[in-house]
This record gives sequence, structure tokens and C-alpha cells, in this order.
Amino acid sequence: MAAVAAMIPPGKVVADLGSDHGYLPVYLVTEKNSPLVLATDKSQACLEKTHEILELFNLSSKIELRFGDGLYALKKSDCPETVVIAGMGARSIARILSQGGEILSRVECLVLQSMGDEHLLRRWLMARRWRFTGEKLAFERGFYYVVMQVEPGKQAYLTPTELEIGPKLIEDSDPLLVPYLEHKISYFITVIEKLERGTSAKTRKRLRYYREKVKKFEEVLAIVREGEERNRDNRTVGAFLPGPGE
Repeated sequence: MAAVAAMIPPGKVVADLGSDHGYLPVYLVTEKNSPLVLATDKSQACLEKTHEILELFNLSSKIELRFGDGLYALKKSDCPETVVIAGMGARSIARILSQGGEILSRVECLVLQSMGDEHLLRRWLMARRWRFTGEKLAFERGFYYVVMQVEPGKQAYLTPTELEIGPKLIEDSDPLLVPYLEHKISYFITVIEKLERGTSAKTRKRLRYYREKVKKFEEVLAIVREGEERNRDNRTVGAFLPGPGE
């Protein structure tokens, strides 16, 4: 949740779709100066819990609750500048965004966190003229999560490997990128070892596919590690350089 919150621009009207417990809206109005958060959920029980929290912290004037599924829960008069969808499958997020219509056409920023299949979501977004402006990795209880920030606009061409790993994660050398890539490569190798027992044409095709993935991911991993080592060397040299006036 902290990683998602970090990607949300401050001072904006936000729609949190599938708000669940309502902790994110509370954080946004108290810590990120959001003037209004629209918290939606298709569970009446979740909204009732959120309502109790709002009453407790006296935030009902800044957080409005909406019952319904995704963007369908919003009114035509609602004008969120940022839309947040977190903790759902990539296909569910794409389905919700496809409902957007007029409301989504006015949105300045999407902050998305899917539970896997990020490459499918990236392809979907790029095909509908959303460009990636930020990505962040989070690690919690043995799992890696990817948070994306996108804005309206044409995305420059991305290779299949960039789409799968994350263009901004690579560009910005996310602090968790090395262990994330190592985790992915380890998983692919496990799949390869299982596929090597098969003999069918379909199995051999999948085997070639995963071997190619390992090769591409290892190439990116080597580049990221090299960049980290170079930055570490530069910091070490900088520590021994005299400061101004010394």
C-alpha cells in the first residue's frame, strides 16, 4: 500500500476503485493533501467498515463512498484526476478501465498494481495510448508486487522483454530489480527442468520459449548489476574527493 501511495501525485482528486478497508483514502487526505477521494467497492460490508473509519477520524467531508463495480460506481459528475486500481488481476484491471468512457477521458493519471501478468496489462495500456511514467517494486511476505503509473500519451516502442520486466523499472534501476530478476530467472529455470522431461512438440516449443526468456532476463540482469557496480564505485571515489574549499 505504501508503494501504491508513493506513486499517487499529491493534491489531486483521486478515485480508489475497490478500496476495501479504506486505509489508502485516509492516507491520501491526511498525508498527500488530496482534497477529495472517491472510495468505491462492490462489497457493502467493506464500505460500512470504511464509513466507521471516516466517522472515527472525521474525514467524511473529504472521502466519499460509492457502491458499485469499478468505474460504474462513479457518477457522471465525478471528476477524478487520478484513478487507482490495486490488488486485482491484470485482466480485471483492463476490464474495469474499458468501462471508463467519458470519466476516463478526463483522467490525468492511473496508478495500477496487478496480481501478476503485468506484461499483459502493459500491452493493453500501450495499445490504448497510455504511456509509462513510473514503476516501483515492493516486496512483502515473500512476494514481489509491481506498481505502475501511467498517463495519457503515446508510448515509445518497447521490446517484449521491456514489456515483461517493466520499462521504468529498468530505466530507473529500481532498488529491488536485481532480486526481482533473480527470482524470475529461478522460476523460469524450474519450469525448464520440468519441461525437459517431456518429448511432445508442444513441450519442446515451450522449452525454447522459456530458455529464450532466461537468456533475455540474464542479459538485463547483467546490465543492471554493471550499472549498480559503477554507481557504487563512483560513490566510493566521491567519498575521498575534497569538498569545496578543502
